[in-house]
Amino acid sequence: MLELSSQISSVLLLGFLLGLKHATDADHVVAVTAILSGRNSLWKSIWVGISWGLGHSIPLICLGLIILFIKGSFIEYYQNVAPYFEIAVGVMLIILGVEVFRNISRGNLHMHINDNPPHIHIHSTHNHESNSTPAKKHGKYNHGVLHGILPMIRPKSFVVGLVHSLAGSAAVLILLIPTINSNLMGIGYLMLFGIGTIVSMSVVTLILSFPLKAAFRFPMAQKAILSIAGLANLALGSLLIFEVVTGYEIIRI
Repeated sequence: MLELSSQISSVLLLGFLLGLKHATDADHVVAVTAILSGRNSLWKSIWVGISWGLGHSIPLICLGLIILFIKGSFIEYYQNVAPYFEIAVGVMLIILGVEVFRNISRGNLHMHINDNPPHIHIHSTHNHESNSTPAKKHGKYNHGVLHGILPMIRPKSFVVGLVHSLAGSAAVLILLIPTINSNLMGIGYLMLFGIGTIVSMSVVTLILSFPLKAAFRFPMAQKAILSIAGLANLALGSLLIFEVVTGYEIIRI
């Protein structure tokens, strides 16, 4: 009984620790850095991480449950299509990098102060129209998405997490599932992996938001940091695609 309890604890702890580690993969970090480039709120930055974690965890948990119940027959199929997920991540990173530079070149990343109540906004896209209805444009109840359901979830971060979910080191999670004897233990493993991923990415986005928030006070520093984020996305995305196409591994993420 003690041995069984120890085994269960080890499996669940492994799931949580893998989730914590998985969120810090290089491609994940550079992607959320690009997304954070238009935010100057620590609270919203945390929700970027939570949204990414949810988008990342939901498909993995669903796929994990499928593998858990049908075991090895699905693993071979996943291994055959996994390279396409890697390419999708590479393309997405390139798009994020291009978007950062497009916003920089258009001067769309800037800071201004609004009233009712007074607060600061940094926009990646912005239209300086009449301020006759500021509450509708900048009110605190309208910056959330899916108002009334999940107002703080960020669709862009969610989708990026979704694309990331089945590529990279996610394979480690998937390949370990058939070795778990108990379906209940496997479900716990998957859930804790998801929780670990969400917690870890929330912390990562919070840490990244501090230098980004400070940089917005200095235009040159702002452009420098955003340019680095854009270049990192372009470079890593290109390398991922190159590795999949050529089979030559340059980086390990």
